[in-house]
Amino acid sequence: SITNEYTKPEIPPPPPHIPQTGQLWWPVPALIILGIVIFALGRVLKNRKGALIYALSILVLTVAFGFMLYNIRDAKRASDMSDTIVTEIVPMIEEQEEIEEKKPTYMEHPDMEMPTIMIDGHRYIGYLEIEDLGLVLPIADDCTQVQLKNTPCSYKGSIYQYNMVIAGHNYARHFSKLRRLDVGSPI
Repeated sequence: SITNEYTKPEIPPPPPHIPQTGQLWWPVPALIILGIVIFALGRVLKNRKGALIYALSILVLTVAFGFMLYNIRDAKRASDMSDTIVTEIVPMIEEQEEIEEKKPTYMEHPDMEMPTIMIDGHRYIGYLEIEDLGLVLPIADDCTQVQLKNTPCSYKGSIYQYNMVIAGHNYARHFSKLRRLDVGSPI
């Protein structure tokens, strides 16, 4: 006799809500357009109210400019932080790889913890290299909102089980260029 022993695999629960982090670029064009509209309204009203409207348009355009400068400065900060960590983590990982000559234990035990390297009080599991985009980014082990402001993080899963999810920002030097990556590009 034949018995069907198939059991439906458990569907993992959905991940917790990922916080909205990263850069807010949408206010910049919205505020610029609003500032221009308000300025045009001031041109139409050529009286005392027109002068107040001009002042309001300058204020709105100044806020747009401030958002833009903040985003540029924040992206530069994150880029510098990632570059600093990568210069430390790459040689450390290469040194570990030279020491481990035998068959890696993760092949025998894919559910084991991924090793980490401590740099400046934060743990990193390694780095991500995308040659086609010229990116080398450290991957932090702890995926917190604070850490995400500096480097991409391991959000869920394990590289040993081929189910690792990496979370990151759309900073110019982080993941903003991913949309340009061709399918099949090595990572």
